[in-house]
Amino acid sequence: MRHHTVGQRMRPIVAGLMAFGLVAAACSSDKGETTATEPVASEPVATEAPAEEPAEEPAEEPAEEPAEEPAEEPAEEPASDSPAAVVLAAMGLDGNEELGAGATWNIGATLSFSGPGGFAAELEKNGIELAIEHIAAAGGPEIVVEYGDNATGGDPEAAANANTNLGEKGIGVKLSDFADGLGAGFPTLAQYEILTLDAAAGTGTGPGVGFDLYWGPRALTPFDGFPGVMGYVAATNPDATSMAVLSNDAGPANDFNAAYFEAQGASAGLELGFIELIPFTAQDFSASIAKLQAEQPDIIVLDLHFGTEGGFFRQAINAGIDPSTIYSTELTGFSAVTSQGAFDEAPFVYAGDYAPEAQDNPLMNMVAAEYEATYGAPIDDQAARYYQATLLLWELYMRTLANGGDVDSGPDLQASLIEDPTFVTLWGGSADSTETFSFDLDKHWVDSYPLAVYSLEGGVNTLIATYDISIDADGARTADNFELAS
Repeated sequence: MRHHTVGQRMRPIVAGLMAFGLVAAACSSDKGETTATEPVASEPVATEAPAEEPAEEPAEEPAEEPAEEPAEEPAEEPASDSPAAVVLAAMGLDGNEELGAGATWNIGATLSFSGPGGFAAELEKNGIELAIEHIAAAGGPEIVVEYGDNATGGDPEAAANANTNLGEKGIGVKLSDFADGLGAGFPTLAQYEILTLDAAAGTGTGPGVGFDLYWGPRALTPFDGFPGVMGYVAATNPDATSMAVLSNDAGPANDFNAAYFEAQGASAGLELGFIELIPFTAQDFSASIAKLQAEQPDIIVLDLHFGTEGGFFRQAINAGIDPSTIYSTELTGFSAVTSQGAFDEAPFVYAGDYAPEAQDNPLMNMVAAEYEATYGAPIDDQAARYYQATLLLWELYMRTLANGGDVDSGPDLQASLIEDPTFVTLWGGSADSTETFSFDLDKHWVDSYPLAVYSLEGGVNTLIATYDISIDADGARTADNFELAS
């Protein structure tokens, strides 16, 4: 199975990392330190006890070998496996850069602590805080976060007020989610020149496309998941000829979305029968299910979020719809609740970012293990996205320092992004390497990204296909290098 994307730089994880001695000292566990020192303390006692005649051979051989070999190997291995060392290696840093040690950097995070996306904010915060811990251990700055609530766009003033608070405090960069209140906060972003990374919605919603200082470091929903679904349907269900789409009501974006759905269906030989618009807060899907049962499309594609995809799947199964005809462009964390166990009864096939538990690259493996150890639960893809976005901010911090810019200036940080729009990602990769993704400098969304199709059943995600999202000559988002998993 192919893991690297076309035109992307692979970042190998080097087993022996140079210049990490201080990092190892700061990050080593007590167990690792004890292992390195115990042989040195115990062996000399044993070599002094024998009489004079055998003293020379036992004193020389055991004293040198245990003192040198165990002292050196255990001291290096924990360092290269530590979170700090894994992060530095994944980002291609050799320890000689200006990382920001000793400095304090203030950033913002306006997240959906209330509203329909409220389930996500704490997960996003967890990812941010874990990344901050690892950055500090790796020799980076102490990052202090000013959190604010954007109310998932439900309160137009919330995002604007949160941005104003950051701007008045002189904070020039922040993380956001769900299109910064669906655009309500954009005027204040411009007013205070706050560089913003939206790692939840990306920039594909309304005014976010190409907006100055606003960037989306994730695959777009549904635009990048849809090509993966179409690729999987074409590969596994070639006799399908018709489809219906259930999409959350996105207001002004509905017409654009509809044209995209129709074009994607046509590319896979599927005629779009109808699109059913579903409120983000919907709980009763009986009317939509009745329409599907009347029309009998070969496949049903879900562009649903905030748990509505799980609620629909539960009710569709109860109504007798064949679950193998249902495909989703994403899976949001809250669906585990709204599905009421439906994912245990039938596979739920969806496309999107790599599921954390289905990873096999050093960075994601480390982050997943550290997250569960810290928070007592498996990492969610939303938490993983915000961990990744926080590493991106640190990358911009370092680049801006190197360029002689102001790390508290949104325009200066953006200039560092534009100079090189390629960054490390937690997704994809292999057992010994990580991948990168890149931004489209015009639209401010990703133009290359490693993605996958999964089957969720019994609480376990199984990777069933991989592909790369890219932009074709006409500017359309497409699935490249689609491969079914072996």
